[in-house]
Amino acid sequence: MSWWARANFIHTGSVVTRNPAGGPVRFDENLHHCEDWDFLLRLHHLAGHRFARLNSITSVYHQVPRPGAVHSAYQAAPTPFTMARAVIYDRWPAAHGRALEYREWFRRFDHHLDTRIEARLPVPPYVYEHAVRALHATFTDRRSPDPSLLGRLLPTTSSTHIADLPMPTPWEGVVHATR
Repeated sequence: MSWWARANFIHTGSVVTRNPAGGPVRFDENLHHCEDWDFLLRLHHLAGHRFARLNSITSVYHQVPRPGAVHSAYQAAPTPFTMARAVIYDRWPAAHGRALEYREWFRRFDHHLDTRIEARLPVPPYVYEHAVRALHATFTDRRSPDPSLLGRLLPTTSSTHIADLPMPTPWEGVVHATR
């Protein structure tokens, strides 16, 4: 559950749970983004649901490389994801230590992303997916977030022209395999 409380990386089709309709947990209808992540955290914290990672791939979610919900959300700052993550982090505070480091990293990510959007600079394709994959590796190795990752994913433009900045290589399509 610990990585899950830091980043929204599980697509809804990968979770199998008993029907929560008879319990106290409901979707927060005020959240228009990340409501599934919040709902799963509610199931865990309020209803005692436990989740386990399986050692085999049980579902695959494929994102096609064309504008969709994420692209639309990245048109104005702060993004709906920035606002939703702030609500979720406030609602479900991290205890301490590394958890706080990773949450702070994602807050800085949101700030850098929102700054790029406000400046009408391009947002690298699948930038959030790149971040989650890279950070998951350091998190599971019990290390702090890579301090250079944010600059590689969302470079600032204070001293360099955007055309001169390295951008992550876009994927032809992103596939999330959930265990």
